[in-house]
Amino acid sequence: MAIPKSSRECVLDAWVNRIADFRAWCKPETQHAHNWKTRPFSQAVGGCRAQLVDDAEAMLTEWRINENEDVKGGSTAFIPVMLTAIASIEVPPDVGQIMGVPYLLNTMLPNDPLEREVQLRTIPAAWRAQIAYFSTNPHDAQSIANQFCAYMTDDAKRRFQVSYDLGGGFVDQWDIMVLENNLFPSDAPNESKNMSIFTVDVTMIGLVPHVIGLGGDWDSVTDAGYNPLTGEMGGDNGGQDPSLGLLVVRADFDDENTRVNADPDTGDVTTEVIAP
Repeated sequence: MAIPKSSRECVLDAWVNRIADFRAWCKPETQHAHNWKTRPFSQAVGGCRAQLVDDAEAMLTEWRINENEDVKGGSTAFIPVMLTAIASIEVPPDVGQIMGVPYLLNTMLPNDPLEREVQLRTIPAAWRAQIAYFSTNPHDAQSIANQFCAYMTDDAKRRFQVSYDLGGGFVDQWDIMVLENNLFPSDAPNESKNMSIFTVDVTMIGLVPHVIGLGGDWDSVTDAGYNPLTGEMGGDNGGQDPSLGLLVVRADFDDENTRVNADPDTGDVTTEVIAP
């Protein structure tokens, strides 16, 4: 079964692309920043696991075990570097910020070349993203962090698109927005005497699309016996999938004070009257 990318992974990809746009936008003020800006992107920016948000030193440790380039005598991970991690926020966005559609709507995705009729619902979601810039030059680290905060004051830069993997090999782009237009860098304490670390946190909100009808294995992963296209249970056994081997052995009918019992071994069915 082909597993599509999770919504968090899709958002992380889009966020890293936004950082690439920032790197092109920023102006180096030191030799360190110039090296960071002109280095191949994969050697200058990296995405980290969600669990590393608020743990800048763990981010750097993970980066340092990366083999970015073969050099004489081994491999190296370059500094300066900007690392980022994204974590889902448990509390969904307020309906005043963004509102989803919890029921399935019949529609056609505008970018689908096959023009398939699908069903779509949207889930409001929020993510916390953190960037951490590591440099051995304090002025360099402060400059890049300040420039990133200035970059995010542009409304156009705070809005970008996420390419969500909807299943069946189909990808569609949806808007996401950084809420804050006034950010502040934080100096992250660390045990390295020659390392300066500045972090910036943002909150992003957007709609996560759920689509049924594009095909693929994950379209069929539903509650046993439930048809998402009709919203009804199906089958002759109360919606249970016969392959599950489940059998109703007792049912009470309150309006008739009657109980029906089924023997799972013999298949015999009996009825009895129960007290009201």
